[in-house]
Amino acid sequence: MTAGSLLSFSPQLLTLHSSSTLLSALINPSLSPPSTSPPRTPLAPDIHSYCSLACEAAAIMDYACKELLDDIARQLQPLREERDLWRTRAEAYKAAFEEQTHRLREAIEIVIAAKIELEHLRSLRHSQRPFLHSSSPRPVHIRNVSECSRSSNTLVSDASFDHCKAPIEWQSNALTQSHFGRVEQLVACDDLAKARDEIDRILPARLPNDARVEGLLLKSVICRASGPDWSLEALAQCSEALSLCQKLSELHRLLPKVQYHRGLCLLRLRELEQARDAFAAVGPCDPLHAQATKHRTSCDDELEFARLPKSRYAFDEHRTVTEGFLYSLKDFDSNRVEEHRARRVASSHQVQSWDDDPFRAAGDPPHDSIV
Repeated sequence: MTAGSLLSFSPQLLTLHSSSTLLSALINPSLSPPSTSPPRTPLAPDIHSYCSLACEAAAIMDYACKELLDDIARQLQPLREERDLWRTRAEAYKAAFEEQTHRLREAIEIVIAAKIELEHLRSLRHSQRPFLHSSSPRPVHIRNVSECSRSSNTLVSDASFDHCKAPIEWQSNALTQSHFGRVEQLVACDDLAKARDEIDRILPARLPNDARVEGLLLKSVICRASGPDWSLEALAQCSEALSLCQKLSELHRLLPKVQYHRGLCLLRLRELEQARDAFAAVGPCDPLHAQATKHRTSCDDELEFARLPKSRYAFDEHRTVTEGFLYSLKDFDSNRVEEHRARRVASSHQVQSWDDDPFRAAGDPPHDSIV
């Protein structure tokens, strides 16, 4: 309590002190302070006056205590209000911080996916494979169903003629047929552009949560099958579906399927370690466990194969300067031998063409004189 508060309480405290002193003197006269006046003749005690004085002192004490408590309550009320205000602000700041953290994580995932896509495009540009310029159409096969019709079977696309596009691997069900039947029909007809437009029109509408997750996965499959330029969009759709499944407990059953399609997108982007982790999240009780295990084994093999050249690089690093000079000298000598051999072969072809020339004059020198 501050000095100002004590000063504001001083009248009540003085009144309380004087009342308590008076009451003590009435009850026990021996405790009263000594009087400087000359001694008086003792009078007969008046019991009624003592009782009235005691009641008055008690009333004064009660009033002083109530006033003191009221003043303390008035002083504490602004402190309580300020406490509630700061608590409300702290809760608002905490909620805003959590929201910004979530947005930051989503932005980081998008940046990572964009970086992976750029690295993939750069590697494709440097490799300069001939099939990148292929414009042959890609045949689409639908197993156990008629062409361009709704079905509950797996839609499989043969990408052997166009390596730039991933195969269409999608398991249709009653839920997807009821909400995305037109999209599946366009996918079966290999009209991916119209399928993307159609699913972009459906997804913003009001859909059940499980249907929205299935739609995001279907769009991811379509984007992944559209070529490397759509790989980033495919991964973004899987990330959105994964975030939705993690937030809602009723969608946890779809997490293995989301992780499987996310692993396919990461595998397409050649992010092998993350793809392996995504495939590992598919449990043994899930129908996609066999395919996920196959892809995970493939990722492990590629990662193991990628580690093999490092041993050769380590061997080259431990070479001495003399060994490197001898190796370069040996290469130089072998190049000179190959160059000399090529010169001799060219000379022999020139001599043979001179002997076979029907227009060669009789006085021309024979081929033996040609060096």
